[in-house]
Amino acid sequence: MKKKIIWLGLSLLMVAAMLLTSCGTSTTTPTPTTKTATTAVSTTSVGPVAVTVTNGSKVKTYSLADLQALKSVTGNGGTKGKGGTVKGPFSYQGVALIDLLNAVGGIASGQSVKLTGSDGYTTTITYDQITNGGFSTYDATGAPVTPATKPTLVVVYSSNGTLLDSTTGPLEMGLLSNENLVSDGNLWAKMLIKIDIVSATTSSSTTTTATTTTTSSTTVTTTATTTTSIVVTTTTPVATTPVILSVINGTQTTTYSLAQLQQLQPIFAQAAYIKGTAISSVDSYVGVQLKTILDVVGGFTSSNSVKIADSTGYSKTFTYAMVENGTGFTVLDNTGATLTSYQPVVPFLAYSKNGTMLDTTYGPLYLCFSSSVALNQYTQSSLWVKNVATITILSTP
Repeated sequence: MKKKIIWLGLSLLMVAAMLLTSCGTSTTTPTPTTKTATTAVSTTSVGPVAVTVTNGSKVKTYSLADLQALKSVTGNGGTKGKGGTVKGPFSYQGVALIDLLNAVGGIASGQSVKLTGSDGYTTTITYDQITNGGFSTYDATGAPVTPATKPTLVVVYSSNGTLLDSTTGPLEMGLLSNENLVSDGNLWAKMLIKIDIVSATTSSSTTTTATTTTTSSTTVTTTATTTTSIVVTTTTPVATTPVILSVINGTQTTTYSLAQLQQLQPIFAQAAYIKGTAISSVDSYVGVQLKTILDVVGGFTSSNSVKIADSTGYSKTFTYAMVENGTGFTVLDNTGATLTSYQPVVPFLAYSKNGTMLDTTYGPLYLCFSSSVALNQYTQSSLWVKNVATITILSTP
C-alpha cells in the first residue's frame, strides 16, 4: 500500500514538472517595440513650408523649423541700392545656399539658380558666382572694397537675433561675411519662397535695319537699331509679329510681340486696386515686371522716369524708384486709409488674367500692380492702364 502511495506521489510530481516545462516554452511571438521607429527618417516638414528647393525632378521642402535645425551660418551683411543708399551692415543667421543645393543634387557648370519671392520678384545667380564669388561689395559708406575672404550666400532667417518680419521674411537671400560689408540690393531676394536650379539662359539678339533718305544732291543712309529681346533659348522660332509693345529710348525702339514677352521672366501675381473705399476683385495675373523689360532694354537709370501709354495716348508716368524699388506710391488699406509703411509695390504688364489671355477690353497688355493684397495693401485704380501700347524712357528734369 505504501509503495502505491509513493508511486502515486512521484507520478503527480512528474505531471506537475511537465506542465511547468510546457508553460516555459510558449511559442507566442513577442510584440515589436517602438524603438525601431526612432531610426526612421521623416519626410514631413515641421510646420508650414517656408521654401521649396528644386532641381529637375528632385524637390525638397523646408519649414522654418527645418532650416533652423540645419547647420547655421552667422555673418554680417547689408544692401546698397541703385541710388546709392546703404542699409546695414547687420548681423544675420541662416543656412548656406550651397547646402540646400547639395541636398537636391548640387549645381553644375552651365546651370544657374533662380530665386523667387512671394511678391513675384526674381533674381538669378550663376554657377560661377556661387562657386567663385565675384559679387560687388562695399563698405558702410558705399565705397567699393575687396573682401579679404569670399563671402557666403546664405538663406537668412534672423537678423540681430530676431526672426525676419513679413516685410523681408520669413526668409531672405543674403551675402554674409565676417567683415562689415554690404552688397548690391538686387541680390537680396526678400520673402524667398522658391529656389530653382535651372539651365543658364542667353539674352539679346539684335537686328539692324537701314533707311535711305534721298535729296536732290546727295543720298544719305542712316541706320536705326531695333533690339529684339529674347532671354530664353528656344528651338522653336518665336513670332516677332504682330507687335503689341514698343519701348522707346531716344532714337532706339525695341518692339515685342506677345510671344517675345512670354519669353521674358514671368511674374505670377494676385492683384487688385481700390477706388475710394471699393476694392476690385482680386484676380490672378501672369505678365512681365516693368523692371524686367527696362533692364533688358537698358538705358533706364536713376536720372530717368518712364511713361506708360495706351494706343490713344492716355498715359501715366513713374519714377525710377517706383519701377526699380517699388517705393513712392500712395498705398491704401481696405478702408481707403493711406499706409505709411508698406511692402514694395511691383508694377507689371499683364497678358493673362485668371488663366485666360486678356481681351481687347483690357489687353493685350494691362499695367497692373502687385501690392500684397493678402495684407490689405492696395494701389489706387488711377494708376492702372488698360491697352498698353508704348513705354517711353524719359529724362527727369
